Amino acid sequence: MKTAQTAQKAPTSIDTEAIRRANPLADLVERELGKPQRRSGGGRVLQWCCPFHPGDNTPSFTVYTDDQHFYCFGCPADGDKRGKDVIAFVMRRRNLSFMEACQELSPGQAVRSGAKGKNAGRPSISSRTPYAQPAASRVLSEPDAPSEAWQEQACTVMVECSLALWDGNSARAGAARRYLAGRGLQEDILKEYWIGYNPRDREIAGLWVPRGIVIPNFCGSRNIMFGLNVRRPKEDVLASKSKYVFVAGGKRAPFGIDDILDKRAVFVLEGEFDTMLVQQALWSMGTRAAGVGAFTMGSAGDRDIYPWIVSHLAYRERFLLSFDIDAPGQDAASFWQGQTKKARLYKPPESYCKREACKLGHKDISDYWQHAGGGALWEWLEQGLKQHP
Repeated sequence: MKTAQTAQKAPTSIDTEAIRRANPLADLVERELGKPQRRSGGGRVLQWCCPFHPGDNTPSFTVYTDDQHFYCFGCPADGDKRGKDVIAFVMRRRNLSFMEACQELSPGQAVRSGAKGKNAGRPSISSRTPYAQPAASRVLSEPDAPSEAWQEQACTVMVECSLALWDGNSARAGAARRYLAGRGLQEDILKEYWIGYNPRDREIAGLWVPRGIVIPNFCGSRNIMFGLNVRRPKEDVLASKSKYVFVAGGKRAPFGIDDILDKRAVFVLEGEFDTMLVQQALWSMGTRAAGVGAFTMGSAGDRDIYPWIVSHLAYRERFLLSFDIDAPGQDAASFWQGQTKKARLYKPPESYCKREACKLGHKDISDYWQHAGGGALWEWLEQGLKQHP
C-alpha cells in the first residue's frame, strides 16, 4: 500500500525553468540573509557571509546574477551538482528533497501532473536548462553531450528510479539499499548523486532500462546528463557475464569530474561506488580534506576521457591513482602515468582480519572499507596526501 507521500510524488512533472523564472536566486537570498554585504561587477556579483558554514566573518557566499547560481569560496556550499541554482539553495537551506524544494518554490504551474497514456503516473523533468559556471571557472573541454531529447528521457528515468530506491514497501528496494550500505554508502551521498533502483527490466520514458541500481552521470561545467549506468544484480550478472549495462543513447564520460574543478589534489578511482565512498569520506573530514576531490573514469575508455582530462592536467598539483589490481586497473594506471608526471600510484594497504587471523590484500577501496572500516579509510586518505606532496 502506498503512503500518502508516495502517492503525492508519483504523478509529478517538474518545470524547473518556470520555477527559476518565478524565483530569482538573488531576491530569495536577500530575503533570507538581508542586504548583500558586498557588490561588484556592476551589481552582477553579490556576496554575503555564508549561511552554510559557521564562523564566516567575511563575505564568501557569492551569487552571480547573470546566470543565477551560487558558490561559496570558503566551503563546499557550491549548490547541487544539477544546477547550483535557487532549487539547490532551498534544498540545502531548508533540508528538503528536490521534489519538496520544487513544491515550495512552485508558482502554481511549475509542479503539475503532465504524463499521459503509458507514461501516466511517471515522474519526469519537463524542462532542464543547466546553468553554466562563471567564465573564469570553465576549465573543461567538453565533448558533445547527448541530445536534449535523450537527456529529458534520462532525467525521467533518474527521478523514477530514485523514488523507487527509497520505497519502504518494496522488499527489492530494501535489498538494494542494504547492498549499497554494505559498500559503505550512506543515504546523503546516494541522494546527492541521485542513485536509484529499477526493480525489473522495462522501458521508462522511451528508454530500455535493465533492472538494477541506476547510476546517473551529470558532468561538465554545464551540469548536463551524460549517461545512465546500471549495476545488475548478481543473478543477472551470472547469466549475462556483465556487471554493468550502459543505457543506450547516453555518452560515456568520467563520473564525479565536477567535484575536482576547484581541487588541487585528486584521487582517481576505479568505479562509481569507490568514488562516492571516497567523496563521502572527504566531506566528513571537513577542513582536513579541503582542496581534495575524487572522480573515476568509470565505464569511460581512454578515448572517451582524454578530452575531459587534458585541460585538468595543468590545474592540479597531483593525481593519486587507486585502481583495482586486475589487468584493466593496471592499464588505467599506465594510461594516467603516460599523461602526466603528477600521477602517483596509491593502492589500499593490507588490513588485519581478526576472524581469519591473517593479513588481507584489497582489490579496491570498497573492499578495504568493508574489512578495515571508515576510520581506516580516513587515515589512508590523509596518509596519501602526506606521502605524495
